[in-house]
Amino acid sequence: MDEIVVINVDNIVNVVVEPLVNQIVTVMVPTIPVVVTTPEPIPVVVNTTGVNISVDDAIQVPVVVGVQGPQGVAGETTVSDSVTKVAGEILGGNRGVTIGSNGKAYYADNTIVAHANKVLGVTKGSAILDANVDIQTYGVMVEPSWNWDLAKMIFIGPNGTLVQDMPASGFALVVGWPLSTTSMMIDIDKPIIL
Repeated sequence: MDEIVVINVDNIVNVVVEPLVNQIVTVMVPTIPVVVTTPEPIPVVVNTTGVNISVDDAIQVPVVVGVQGPQGVAGETTVSDSVTKVAGEILGGNRGVTIGSNGKAYYADNTIVAHANKVLGVTKGSAILDANVDIQTYGVMVEPSWNWDLAKMIFIGPNGTLVQDMPASGFALVVGWPLSTTSMMIDIDKPIIL
């Protein structure tokens, strides 16, 4: 096995290795970037703690060791957790809603099986007829007047109410679960027709 020892060459170490020859390259100054090149893709093993580079037939890719670059630009978040719709009836806050054929929001009701696959989310506030209403479709929602049982899921009940006892008729739809007695995670599941 050949060994190459490099102390400091212009603040970068360029090592050219021969295929199928075991070589160890030791860099004496560990802050120097090490670039390993080969005439063809051959196995390279890099141990950066002491900056020892061993070339043999154990791994299938050439390796470049250098200084980490600057952090890139953050990507955009495309998840939307609420929408605004027009109220098709007077709506109270913190109630489950569905969207009618006219595009307006109405109370979801577990006794109306036609609502089973149409529950959009939970109102974030109240609205009068034909006013805008914000509807949370996913995520954490907090309401100080809630008193959830942490051991039970949260379902759609009659007239948009949020209940913790599974309905006995119509459909059962889990709209979320309690995170605390006054908060819930909205994550609408698939309905079960009863």
